[in-house]
Amino acid sequence: MRRIKTLAALLALALAAAPVAAQTLPPRDECAADADFARFRAELLDIAARHDGRRLLAIVAEDISFSFGGEAGRADFAREWGLATPETSGLWPVLANALVLGCTRDGEERAAPYFSQRMPESLDPFTSGVARAGARLYRERSNEGEGSVISWAVLAEVTIESDGWGRVRLADGRTGYIEAGSVISPIDYRAIFGRRGGQWRMVAFIAGD
Repeated sequence: MRRIKTLAALLALALAAAPVAAQTLPPRDECAADADFARFRAELLDIAARHDGRRLLAIVAEDISFSFGGEAGRADFAREWGLATPETSGLWPVLANALVLGCTRDGEERAAPYFSQRMPESLDPFTSGVARAGARLYRERSNEGEGSVISWAVLAEVTIESDGWGRVRLADGRTGYIEAGSVISPIDYRAIFGRRGGQWRMVAFIAGD
């Protein structure tokens, strides 16, 4: 009997020590302590706010990656995002959204948003996500009810449907529907930064996997 109790106690300790999948993943800024990078990021945010294509192209890497199809380079990046007419480019809100959702450090590189590098490895990046701040979980495809606030909840499974709703299963087991615009995918556009010639540069701005 004593041996059984001992085994039970060891099992309980093992379970307590086992990693538990994160149920929420609020954006964190792992890069704030780096004053040089903080200045660079602030400049990028100002560029995005001013729709300043000339300044942007001056600080992106010459070989910037922006497609998994093999395309790369500053000139092609400018064509891809229509920076010849920067006032009408769709780049600015996408870039700003990535920059304000946290930052990660990986050796000498930095990446934004936070979720692009910090989702639980057990989840499929193509079918998982994170709920935006203020997102609500509903039982039906309707926001007429009160819903449950699920800010930054990890979405273990997401199916975006044609009616603008996402059918989801949260990491804590709950299921329901949230508005598709409230889902952040870990393979949405993200920016990667590295040093080139001693200066910070945006070396990639890419979506997908």
